[in-house]
Amino acid sequence: MAFLTFIFGQSPIRDVNWDINEDNEMVITYDLSPENLEDVYKVSVSVTYDGGRNWFSPRSIRGDLGKQKKGYRNKEIIWDIFSDVDELEGDVDVEVIAKLHRTMMQRLTVSSKAKKEKFDGINIYLIAPMIDFDNPTFSNRKDDGVLEPTNFPKSGGFGINFMYPPLTMDLHFSGSSFASKDSLPYMDDYYGTLDYREFDTSQVYHTSTAFYLSHTFLPNIPVVMPSLGLGFQVSALNMIGNYGDKYAKAYTSDLFYVVNVSMASDYAFYQLSYKHSLTRKLRSWSEIQLIFGVHLF
Repeated sequence: MAFLTFIFGQSPIRDVNWDINEDNEMVITYDLSPENLEDVYKVSVSVTYDGGRNWFSPRSIRGDLGKQKKGYRNKEIIWDIFSDVDELEGDVDVEVIAKLHRTMMQRLTVSSKAKKEKFDGINIYLIAPMIDFDNPTFSNRKDDGVLEPTNFPKSGGFGINFMYPPLTMDLHFSGSSFASKDSLPYMDDYYGTLDYREFDTSQVYHTSTAFYLSHTFLPNIPVVMPSLGLGFQVSALNMIGNYGDKYAKAYTSDLFYVVNVSMASDYAFYQLSYKHSLTRKLRSWSEIQLIFGVHLF
């Protein structure tokens, strides 16, 4: 056994030493330096003695192998060499390997270090919203072409989020506008009584201010970062008359769930979001948001 080396690569193994004891066993000691204190690593050993052409995992081995999560210093592995091989000739290479171990739940919810570094930061963005209401009257008027959605800048929004996987905190404002080609009824309580009135033609627009928290899932799939969250929204449905002299507004507040698919580069942030109301059955709504922004570190 002329020479022996240890190969680390990107492994968190540190300060490896070895010795041969009086029982012809190889005693390997090492330290494990985790990226995060809560990380669990699966430790194994591979050996070659033919210049690296063939590697094998020793069978007669014991000690600090397998899952390691406590006592990162002064780890010890003992290999009963001659229970596995008759002799060792030439240069012997021993590789101590530590692979990050993730449970199924962690794989579904915990981001890799590379993913965190890519998405960590603050994003300031603009929104292109597309909102829909479950109200049959609204749906019928939109399907019949009585209500037609308008484009930016009459429909749009802006927001800011703080993305530090697995969590994201988001605050945004959005508005969606519709032009009406027909009269629209509304209830007026301006004088203290509830009166039925009607617009000749009008513009209808929906505005909302929303806050939500989301948690990543499937965080290690390539390119994108999906997340699922819960939020609170204050909304207003507004109608303005033909000459701007008639006005009606209905406020509501609601809990909603949100599903996001996010992408980030060095300076840009993109996201597709779907929001849906949870508690307002009579005024339930759904909204798709196309988001384009600046990614800040």
